[in-house]
Amino acid sequence: MAGYIEDRWINKKKDPTSGKRERTARYGKGTRYRVAGIPGVRNMSFDTLEDAKAWLRRAGTDSERGEFVDPRDGSITLADYVTRFWKEGVRGAPGTIKRVDARFRLHILPHLGTVGLRDISATVLRGYIATLEGECAPRYTRQILTTLSNIFETAIDDKRLVRNPMRAKSVHWPKVPEDQREAWPLETAQRMRDAIKARYRIAVVVALGCGLRQGEVFGFSPEDVDFQRGIIRVRRQVQLLNGRLYFALPKGGKTRIVDMPGSVAAELAAHFLQYPAVEVELPWGGPEPEREKRMFPLALTTTYGNALRATTRSGSPPSLRPGSSRCGRRGSAGRHPARMAFTSSDTPSPRSSSKRVSPSSRWPDGSATPARRSRSTTTRTSRRRPVGRGVLRSTRCLVRSPRTSLRAGSWPEERVAQHALCHPFVLCRAAAACVDP
Repeated sequence: MAGYIEDRWINKKKDPTSGKRERTARYGKGTRYRVAGIPGVRNMSFDTLEDAKAWLRRAGTDSERGEFVDPRDGSITLADYVTRFWKEGVRGAPGTIKRVDARFRLHILPHLGTVGLRDISATVLRGYIATLEGECAPRYTRQILTTLSNIFETAIDDKRLVRNPMRAKSVHWPKVPEDQREAWPLETAQRMRDAIKARYRIAVVVALGCGLRQGEVFGFSPEDVDFQRGIIRVRRQVQLLNGRLYFALPKGGKTRIVDMPGSVAAELAAHFLQYPAVEVELPWGGPEPEREKRMFPLALTTTYGNALRATTRSGSPPSLRPGSSRCGRRGSAGRHPARMAFTSSDTPSPRSSSKRVSPSSRWPDGSATPARRSRSTTTRTSRRRPVGRGVLRSTRCLVRSPRTSLRAGSWPEERVAQHALCHPFVLCRAAAACVDP
């Protein structure tokens, strides 16, 4: 085994005159024993010979196996390690990188930033998780812990940690409660659809009829439509980051092909005649101005010929009649009533690859929904029977507000119109959320 122990207080060789080992000039100063000579391992000093021998055995064995981790490398603080070594390796879409940075900056750095990597034990993490559970929702807490665990995994690869403390058996991640979700009645969906400005109704038709996400609807082009085959090629989306719009590939960096029912094709043909596509140029892959710019004819643009964003408005809300300010129950289900309505009406064909949505989904009358959805990849064509062949013909769309859960009869007509005019794209946003995992 390579390596040796050096006594820095007493000379190894005996004095030829006295026959005794003489003291060195370092006698009584600093630590006495130094372990050196192990390939790939820095020298280490100890006060006692027993500690030096134990280190020599352990470090020599780990070095031969290629598993040696110097505990001194783990003394770096979490904040310093992330800034100097981890951040530069984060990859993903610009929006993803921004969210990861926000989790670290807002929820990890204030609590663990000054702690050394090797000092973040299971005990520390249990207290940290308890603090997070008092500040954040369970789902978001798990996202924060996932980011922290990824930092530890990178530190292991960098030979700064031996194991990931987030994987300790005593460290329990919060459980996400299963939501009880409600699908919208068709009457509510009809009222919301009819309130949107005519120029943008095609967004709802495409989103619900073909299952496009919000950004994919905004990046939709007539060039993506094949009327002869009855399909739509989902090739791009419009994203918003730091107030800047840009083009990007669909979610996951994958394009796909989806069915286009006849009712959607008829609506698209009429829309293209009445509202011709407008060429829009935006950066590709990120909002930075120095990125390559690409131009596409977009089917949906503002009256000024710009790409749409979810915050775009299309008019002023009408005044409410007296006694009609009730907004319904807030925050109970997020966007999921529209999602459940979409998936409940979506009957996959034998060729589609489907995954069942939570069986807890319920229509307002309490009946279970046959909720299904499809996931398509670059090489797989999604061939399913969309909403357009059934629901779209009679109701045009099933939509909801991103902030308010509507129950049948809870909103008067004026209130529905006001909400739709103030936020015309919450309709296509909600429709897009129907297939957004």
